[in-house]
Amino acid sequence: MYAVRLPCPGSLYPVPKWTSCQHKECIQGHPSTGLALDGIGIDDNHHSSLDELRIFSKKRYICFMANERLYSGIQRPQYTPEHIDSLKEDEVFVFGSHLAGIHGGGAAYAALRLFGAVMGCGVGLRGQSYAIPTMQGGVETIKPYVDDFIAFAKEHPELFFYVTRIGCGIAGFRDKEIAPLFKEALELENVCLPETFAKVLK
Repeated sequence: MYAVRLPCPGSLYPVPKWTSCQHKECIQGHPSTGLALDGIGIDDNHHSSLDELRIFSKKRYICFMANERLYSGIQRPQYTPEHIDSLKEDEVFVFGSHLAGIHGGGAAYAALRLFGAVMGCGVGLRGQSYAIPTMQGGVETIKPYVDDFIAFAKEHPELFFYVTRIGCGIAGFRDKEIAPLFKEALELENVCLPETFAKVLK
């Protein structure tokens, strides 16, 4: 439960994650006004990027979004969801692949079935999927492909990438082995990493 103070009389409310504000003037009269969370000032230019507080002025809702981020005007998860079965138009599913493009199981099969991966293509972008080979050897053989992905993500800020736990399924690696390969990606706003990777990196 969080106390949110809005700039109108008597507007200190305990607000759960989703709640409708009964004081219409709070939202309608001040759609761009900064808020304060527990006495900490967060202005309109920064509260979205901090993933802490957001005003839904049209729907008259206040929400606390600690586990989300705003990118290209769209609210996205802070970490890659464990299960993804649909994507927005600008989103890409990043999965661990067989170098020969044999997408027979796990995230690779999901990429083939749902997101445009192509049999025989084990590297790079196809449809709304991006393949990173993980089954050809040790971690050192995966790194060049991860580096290529990070460079690609930097070159394409119009896209938003969901990186799955590549290499940590059929390939048999552990999060602590693969996560360090994505250290540079942690700073990219358009790359979403699994929470297990983020915890290793932080």
